[in-house]
Amino acid sequence: MLLVGELINASRRAVGEAINSGNSSYIARLAKVQHEAGADYIDVNAALSVKEEPERLVWLVELVQARIRAPCCIDSPNPEAIEGALTAHDNSNGPAMINSISLERDRYEFFLPVIRGADVKVVALCMSDAGIPQTAEQRLAIAGELINGLVRVGITIDNIYVDPLVQPAAT
Repeated sequence: MLLVGELINASRRAVGEAINSGNSSYIARLAKVQHEAGADYIDVNAALSVKEEPERLVWLVELVQARIRAPCCIDSPNPEAIEGALTAHDNSNGPAMINSISLERDRYEFFLPVIRGADVKVVALCMSDAGIPQTAEQRLAIAGELINGLVRVGITIDNIYVDPLVQPAAT
């Protein structure tokens, strides 16, 4: 089992403000707390704006890896941002993880060339352009197509993590 710490996400107000202001001590503290709590990967998400995301995601990867000895889980819908972050990622503590790819055609077609032949782990979400499937059979079909596509571009089966997007029965 791999544990991914997901506190460094620009959608959280304090984190977004820290990213905007370049508050490296706040981000480093979040990374350290998660790592010390047992996170194998530190998720980094800088999706505040499409224009600035590639540069900010690289900054997050470099900052986190300068402060702790752990790989990053790179969380972005932007292939350009992913590509830059992968280039900046230091794999000496383990390969980066990409969060995430799905069978949504635009996302799928943009991401496959970016990760082709890369030494990365990939989270594969069981969803397509039709949304999150309602049946287990539909989710399995999407998972199979995602896994086969990832293997075709050189991602090893051991580096693919399928997220079935289980929904709660009640909250």
